[in-house]
Amino acid sequence: MKADRKKVWGYCRQSAPGNAYIEAQKSRINQYAQSHGYELAGYTVVNGARLENNGPEMEELRNAAEKMQVNTLIICRADRLSKSYDEMMESVKSISQFGMHMESIKDDYYEIPHTMHSIFTTMTEVMNPSNQEDGTGYEDDCDFGYYEDEV
Repeated sequence: MKADRKKVWGYCRQSAPGNAYIEAQKSRINQYAQSHGYELAGYTVVNGARLENNGPEMEELRNAAEKMQVNTLIICRADRLSKSYDEMMESVKSISQFGMHMESIKDDYYEIPHTMHSIFTTMTEVMNPSNQEDGTGYEDDCDFGYYEDEV
């Protein structure tokens, strides 16, 4: 493999038991990496509701960034990190501290260069439901389940 190729890591998550959904995500990530000329170094797989910031999967991402020199995390969709906006942004912040960029296959707008993470942190604070006067929460206004049938 060329030394100048972007080194990436795949991230897959499913909340229900079974392997088919994980394999479909891996396949899409692999195709995406190949089509962009990236070197896919491996995957982190989470079976559960979200990526835990203090869990073994986050430690695996840290190791990929530090020991394997991976600089980009590829996910199929932004909601694979978590369906909760606050938890997702917490994960984004943690991953950015490892020096990783993130690219989402489905949500092209979610491609976040490292320099933009401070903007997303600020947006998190502004959009935090506790900062809203009317008391309504972001999740109350959004249907995060509309992608359930897609990878």
